[in-house]
Amino acid sequence: MRLLKLQMNGLPNVQAPFLEVTFTNTQRVYQNEIGYEVDHLFNSIYLKKMMAVIGINASGKTTTLNAIAYTLNTFLSGKGLAYHRVFKRDIQFANYYYHEESETLFYHTGTIRNDAFQPRFIDESIYARSVTRKITQHNLYDVQTYTLLKTRQEVANDAVEGKHLDDKTSILKGYASFQNKFVIDKLVDEHTKLRSVFIENLGELVHQKFVQYLDPSIEILELQDDIVGIHDANAIYTLKFYGKEPLTVKASELTQYLSSGTIKGVDLFIEAYYVIKDGGYLIIDELENHLNKTIVQLLMQLFVTTANAKGATLVFSTHYTELLDTIERNDLIIVTQKEEGHILLHSMDELYGRKDYKKSDVFLSGYLGNTQPEQEKMLDVLTVFYDMTE
Repeated sequence: MRLLKLQMNGLPNVQAPFLEVTFTNTQRVYQNEIGYEVDHLFNSIYLKKMMAVIGINASGKTTTLNAIAYTLNTFLSGKGLAYHRVFKRDIQFANYYYHEESETLFYHTGTIRNDAFQPRFIDESIYARSVTRKITQHNLYDVQTYTLLKTRQEVANDAVEGKHLDDKTSILKGYASFQNKFVIDKLVDEHTKLRSVFIENLGELVHQKFVQYLDPSIEILELQDDIVGIHDANAIYTLKFYGKEPLTVKASELTQYLSSGTIKGVDLFIEAYYVIKDGGYLIIDELENHLNKTIVQLLMQLFVTTANAKGATLVFSTHYTELLDTIERNDLIIVTQKEEGHILLHSMDELYGRKDYKKSDVFLSGYLGNTQPEQEKMLDVLTVFYDMTE
């Protein structure tokens, strides 16, 4: 099952009627792009293998990633509403999915009630549509072409199905049999989570070449024994820097010797491995934090090469406008803007369809609108600063 489009209402500062993110192409796809930045689903419909979210501060980047992570974890990872991220308001959703094995499209709507941070489904409806040659980009999301299959109330009233339905489980899982997707979101505070995740992921997957790429001064990083378990904080490692004597350190102590960039890099490469192996989703807020631009580009490249044969998807936010220039397709870029306090999302191909200028220059020029801090406000800050230092 693949998520094609999500629509969510009830998020803070999102302009009515909803926040919308599309995972399918909105531009024409050329032969040399298939299997790289996009994967073919059927007819003229292709799935994006990477999506970049960019905008100025407080423009809605993290809100957008939260909505994506919430949808994927709730409906495709098998976690249901046990997923840890909870919104303060009631959420109305309307999502589209594609079930590869049955070649069926699903339109799934409903409401999640948030009472005292205890979310529960209060209504759901599932509609379906078989894939035919008549489906195009223009009618893929036409709700009038979908047929109602089942409602949450009907499932609850069924003598058999109703026994297995609780208020934290969606009826989508019970109706459409599918394998849970591997979803990893890196949206938590890195300063509190990054180091513990690094220790957890140490072991057979920490290939020495990964570590040496991230920190060329490291000659050896090897596990001495796995008596206590490779994920244990007390596991013993040999760490040797070039020109220095080898050190014997516990896994929990490695973070005292390795930089934040090395730690985050190892963590992300391991997460990318799991997601690409499964064909799942990796969601990262501010991908460039702690990392060199070249390392970021390598991580991006992993998802748009033939190594990503199962169609895993990387979704990330960034402040690095230069990264936009490494992305060929404009419809892989989501531009977040804020107008009169409301978050607006636009695919870059909606705002700027040409390819003859560098995307970073277009973004920084302000041509797209609200993609740069206002000049007058910047001058106000400088004036206040000068007044304070006189």
